[in-house]
Amino acid sequence: SHDSDVFEPLLGDLDVIPEVPLESTNQLCLDLSHLTLKQQLLTPEWAVLLLFFLVQLLSSTYYLTAVGDQLECWACGCAGNCLECVPQCTTENHKLGDSWLTIFGVIYPLGFITTPLCGYLQDRYHISYLMMFVNLTFVLWQFCAILPSIQSQAVTLVIFSSARQFLFSFFFAGVGSTFGYDNFGFLTGLANGISAVVLLLNAPLYAMTAPQFTMIYTLFGFVSLIFFFPCLLH
Repeated sequence: SHDSDVFEPLLGDLDVIPEVPLESTNQLCLDLSHLTLKQQLLTPEWAVLLLFFLVQLLSSTYYLTAVGDQLECWACGCAGNCLECVPQCTTENHKLGDSWLTIFGVIYPLGFITTPLCGYLQDRYHISYLMMFVNLTFVLWQFCAILPSIQSQAVTLVIFSSARQFLFSFFFAGVGSTFGYDNFGFLTGLANGISAVVLLLNAPLYAMTAPQFTMIYTLFGFVSLIFFFPCLLH
């Protein structure tokens, strides 16, 4: 019929199977999703990503443990001599330290507000640049944390609150974008399990270094600087 002649070209198009590219064209990430789980675990990319997550998680957890004592130390004007100076602090100094700790209790939960910024950057820049950005936020708060001024700690509290949120956002999104989602549950579960073991070091580390806040944050800062080098390789 006449109608069938009209629709015949359209019906003929249904027999044509469009070609779908099987390889990712996303240049913003390292696509290692084609590798087996064992191969992914042996890649330097996984080793760097995991090590970065563990080290910065430990450094930020240490700060959460130390922040109360450190703010009291800085409020007393003790700088790096907390062990000898704090017992001589006045009641006003202790109240000032408690006030700053209360302020931190308000600022820290608000760190999630900046998390979309990390996602925005991950959608538009290569993962190595995002890692440099997240690492930079850690270097900044670790540097600010050693400044011997209670007022400078306001900057530390704000940057730290965002940096720790950035770390989780970057790691979990980075695992998915780099290694795909076939092994996503295993890789993130493995990272969480290892991080639980690593965080067991936090208590003895704090017990050994608690009065030496300047020293420990300087050490963490130097380790953070090292993480810029693998980023530059990509």
